[in-house]
Amino acid sequence: MSQPPSIIKKIKLIIWLLGIASLAILFLVTSYFAIHILKRQTSLEMERLFNSCTNLIENYLYRDDLLIKYLLKVAPAGELEVLKEYLKKQLPKITSNKKYALLSKENRIILVGDKRFRDYLDLDLSGFEYIKRHKRISRVHQSIFVKSPVVTFLYEVPGGYSLIFERDLEPLRHLLSKVTSPSIKGSMVFILSNHGTVVYHPQKELVERRENLRSTFESINGPDQYGLYMLKMAGDRYWCFRRLLDVPKGWEFYAITPWKNALIYIWKNLWPVLGVIFAIFVFTLFLADKIFDKLITRPIDRLSEVLSSLDLNGLQKSSLLNIKELSDSLEMRNISTSIDRMLNAIYKGQEDLLKKEEILRTVIEYATDWAYWIDENGQFKYNSHRCYEITGYTQEEFKKKPALLLDIVHPDDKELFKKHLDNMKIQRTHEPHENMEFRIVRKDGEVRWVSHSCSKVYDGDGNFLGVRGSNLDVTDQKLATLELSKVEKLKSLGVLAGGIAHDFNNLLTAILGNISLSKLKAQDDLDLFKRLDAAEKAAYRAQALTQQLLTFAKGGAPIKKVISLKKIILETAEFSLKGSNVACKFDFAKDLWSVKVDPGQISQVIQNMVINADQAMPDGGIITIKAYNLPLEQGVHQFLPEGNYVVITIEDKGSGISPEDLPRIFDPFFTTKKMGSGLGLAVCFSIVRKHGGFIDVESKKNYGTKFTIYLPALGEDIEKTETKEAKISSSTKGKRVLVMDDEENIRELLRESLIYLGYEADVAKDGKEALKKYKDAREKGKPFDAVIMDITVPGGMGGKEAVKFILKEDPNAKVIVSTGYSKDEVIKNFQEFGFCAALPKPYKLEELSSILISVFSNQN
Repeated sequence: MSQPPSIIKKIKLIIWLLGIASLAILFLVTSYFAIHILKRQTSLEMERLFNSCTNLIENYLYRDDLLIKYLLKVAPAGELEVLKEYLKKQLPKITSNKKYALLSKENRIILVGDKRFRDYLDLDLSGFEYIKRHKRISRVHQSIFVKSPVVTFLYEVPGGYSLIFERDLEPLRHLLSKVTSPSIKGSMVFILSNHGTVVYHPQKELVERRENLRSTFESINGPDQYGLYMLKMAGDRYWCFRRLLDVPKGWEFYAITPWKNALIYIWKNLWPVLGVIFAIFVFTLFLADKIFDKLITRPIDRLSEVLSSLDLNGLQKSSLLNIKELSDSLEMRNISTSIDRMLNAIYKGQEDLLKKEEILRTVIEYATDWAYWIDENGQFKYNSHRCYEITGYTQEEFKKKPALLLDIVHPDDKELFKKHLDNMKIQRTHEPHENMEFRIVRKDGEVRWVSHSCSKVYDGDGNFLGVRGSNLDVTDQKLATLELSKVEKLKSLGVLAGGIAHDFNNLLTAILGNISLSKLKAQDDLDLFKRLDAAEKAAYRAQALTQQLLTFAKGGAPIKKVISLKKIILETAEFSLKGSNVACKFDFAKDLWSVKVDPGQISQVIQNMVINADQAMPDGGIITIKAYNLPLEQGVHQFLPEGNYVVITIEDKGSGISPEDLPRIFDPFFTTKKMGSGLGLAVCFSIVRKHGGFIDVESKKNYGTKFTIYLPALGEDIEKTETKEAKISSSTKGKRVLVMDDEENIRELLRESLIYLGYEADVAKDGKEALKKYKDAREKGKPFDAVIMDITVPGGMGGKEAVKFILKEDPNAKVIVSTGYSKDEVIKNFQEFGFCAALPKPYKLEELSSILISVFSNQN
C-alpha cells in the first residue's frame, strides 16, 4: 500500500513556489520599466526621423515651385502659339523635369514637355479629380505618360490655360532611403497617401504598383503615453509612430519597429541584471530551506521514526500517551477503509442500473441530434458526441467551458436565445419548452441552422436536477426554403420589370417620335438641331436602361439587327464614365466587320465591363478598349466554332482579381463587392453566349484585368452596311396607313409622323375600331395599304386577336406589329401570328419610314 505524500515536502514545495513566483514578479516589474524606457527612446528617435523626412519631402516637391510660378506670372497672355513657344524655351532653363503638359480651357492637352508623349496630345483630362476640382497638388496617382506613381502640381497660366507638372516619386524614394531607420533590427520607415497608397517604402515594388498598404493593417491601437501605436500587420505586431504631414496634405508618416525584435533588444541588455537577481533569490531560498530542515523537518522525522517502531501487541499505557496526538489520523484511516467497503457494496447494488444507463447512452450517442444534460450548477452532466459534428467543438471543450453553449449562437440570434433561456427559468412543468430555430457559428466560422428543444429535469421528490436539451442540424432544409423564397421573389420582380419597361417604352416612343419630327423641321437651325440630337441620344440611353429591365424580365432573348459596334462602344463608354476620374483610350480596326446583335444587350455588356474597370481604379487611370477582326479556324478556340469574329478587349490597370475568385466571377450571385448583387458579369456572360460568342478574362492581383469578348461577324465593313438618315420615298406618297394604339399621344404622334412622310393616316384606339375602319375603307374603294397595331389594349381587343379578323377580311393585308413588350413571342416570331413586320417600341421616324418602305417594296 503506497504511503500518502509527506506534509513536510508539501510545505517546502509551497515555499519554493512562492519564491519562484516572487522572482517572476520581480522579473516582470524590471522588464516593465525596461520596456517603457526603450519606448521613450524609440519615440524620440522616430520623432527625429519624422522631422528629417518632412524637410526632405517639402524640399523635393517644391524645389522648382517658386521659379515656375514666377515664369508663368510673366508669361505672355496673347496668342496660344506664342505662349507655347515661350514655355518650350523657358521651362527647360529652370527644371529638368519633362513630364509636364499645357492644358486648353477645355482641359485637353495642347503641349507636352517630351516628344515621346506626343500621342497624348488632345487627351481630355477633365474627368481627372485634381483637374476637375482644380487642386493645387494632387494625391498620388499613376502618371499619365509612364507607368510610375507621381504627384501632380497644377498651375494657372494667363489666358485661361493650365499647366500640370508631374513629380516622379522614385527620386524621392532614394532621398528618403538615406534617412537612418530606427536602431532596432527590422525597423523601417514608410509614407502613405490619404487613401493608404504607398508613397515611399524600402520595398520599391510596393511603390511601383501603388499598393494600398493600409488595407493590410489588421488593427492599430493607441497612441500610448509616448505617442506610439500598436500596429498588427501580416500577423506581426509593431510599435508604430504615426504623424500627418503638412506638405502635401493628407500624407501619413509611419515608423515601425517589430515588437518581437524590441523584446529581443531589451533581453540582450537586461539579462545580466536579471542573472544577478536570480542568483540572489536562489541563494536566499536555499538558505531558507536549510533553516526549515533544522527547525521543523528533523523533529517531525524523529517523531515519525518513533511511531514506526511501535509494537502494537506489546503496547504500554505510556506509549499510548506518546501517540495520543496521532490517534485522530489513525481513526481517519480506519474510517476511510470502512467507507471503501461500503462503496463497494453500493457499486454491486447499482450494477443493473449502470447497465441500463449504458444502453440508454448508446441509443442517444447514435441519434442524429445533439443531446445534452446540464445540471443545476450549469455544468455538463452529459453531452453526446454529435456536438462535434454540428459545432466543431469537442465534448471536452464544452465541459471545460459550459458558456460555450451560448457563445456559439450567432450574434443576430443571441438575444432571441437568451430570452428563450429566461423563459425556461420561469417554466415549472416537466413538458418540453416550445421548439425554436436559430443560427450557430461553428468553430471553423461556418454558419449553421439548428432546431432546438429543451425541458427541465426533476427527481421523484420534485428536486430540480438541471435541463436536458436537443439540437438538430436543419441547415439544408432552411437554405432550401430561403432559396425557394428568393426564386419566387425574382419571378415577381421579373413580371414587374416587364410591365415597367412596357409603359416606359410607350413614353419613349412618344418622346423619340416628337424629337425625330422636330429634328427634320429644325435642320436650318444648327444650334437647335444639335440640342435635339443630344436629347435623342439621351432618350436612347433611357431605352438602353429599359432594355436591361426587359432582359431581366424575359431571360435575355436577343432581338438582333445590324449595328455600328464602334458607335455603341464609344457612346456606352462615354456615358458610363461621366463624372469619373478614369479616361478611355480607343483603338478600332479601320475595316471593322459588321455584327448582327441586340444593341441594348451589347450596350449593357460594355457598360458593365467599363463600370467594373472604373471601380477597380479608384485613384484614376486609363481603360484601353480595342476592337478588331479575327478569322478563327476549326479547333483554334476551345469554345468557339470556325468562322469570322469581331473581338473587343477592355483592359484596366486596377486592383485585379485574386486567383481563388477568378474561376467564379461569372457565377450568378457571386460578388466581392459589399453592395453588389452578383448578377452583372453573369448577365454579360449569358448575353454574349446567346449571341453565339464567348467572354474570356485574364487578371493578376494588383496589376489589372483584361476582358476579351468574341462576337460572330457578318464579314463586311460596318460603314458599308449601315443606312444613313431615312429618306421620304416618292413611291410611298399617297398610300394609306391605319394606326391602332391605346395610348392617345402615340396615336396622334404616328398620325403626324405618317403625314410628314407623305402618307394618309387614320387612327383607332382598339382592335374593334380598327377592324371597323378597315372594312369601311374597303367598301368605299379607298382601302388601307398597311396597318400598324399594338399588341396589348387593356379592356379591349389587342393586335394579336384583331390581325386574325383583318386577314380573314383581306388575306393580302399588310399588318405591322408594334409594342413595348419586346419579350412577347409576337415580336420575335411575328410571321407566325400573321404580321408582315415588327416595329419594337421605342423607335425613331427613320425606323418607321424604313419599315414601311420595306413592307411596301416586298411583293410577298
